[in-house]
Amino acid sequence: MLIDYEALKREAQEYNPNLIVAGASAYPREIEYNRFREVCDSVDAYLLADICHVSGLVASGLQNSPFEHADIVMTTTHKSLQGPRASMIFSRKDDRNIP
Repeated sequence: MLIDYEALKREAQEYNPNLIVAGASAYPREIEYNRFREVCDSVDAYLLADICHVSGLVASGLQNSPFEHADIVMTTTHKSLQGPRASMIFSRKDDRNIP
């Protein structure tokens, strides 16, 4: 299965969510965070990128980074980064006032 970005846009416009989560544990393709950002902007929603399973690939530059697109990025330290069991949550500091 592939992410259907057009269906994502239609459903976001129908349900008008406050938050959209982009991330997967076993998705074999790169997630297009820029397309998620476009959808979030169209419905005034926050974008949370869950990169727990691919953070090592993002850190090494082998996979695209969500940081320029997402309002919130969440990852763990113990999976691909091989650190102690913990998590990290990054949020954008701007005028949107993330609660």
